[in-house]
Amino acid sequence: MTLLREREEQIVSSQSSSTYSWEWFLGLVGAFAGMLGLWMRYGPDEGVLNLFGWSWNISDISSAWPFSFLVGGFVAMTGAFGLLGSRLTKSGLVAQATAATIAGLLTLAAAISFFLLWIA
Repeated sequence: MTLLREREEQIVSSQSSSTYSWEWFLGLVGAFAGMLGLWMRYGPDEGVLNLFGWSWNISDISSAWPFSFLVGGFVAMTGAFGLLGSRLTKSGLVAQATAATIAGLLTLAAAISFFLLWIA
């Protein structure tokens, strides 16, 4: 004789109470590095960049610096969009996760483009 017991169903909420701080940090650092790289790449050649008391003479900087800032910043932003998309998917917000994934793919495409310009 087999005795079957029914289990009670337990509803487990998968929503976390975090504030997306890691995504914000990674995205802002990436955006700052990307904007700095864009300014260094397309800014004036004779200009001086003063940043938090640190002066860079743009004409003395090698051409690798702007590309490294651009690629690094865009890769960091891609990671932030990927983390955001993953977390939104787990929360059930599929439309927002799709938008974050598309933004991540576009940022990754920009990173690959500037990387190819850098090695060319």
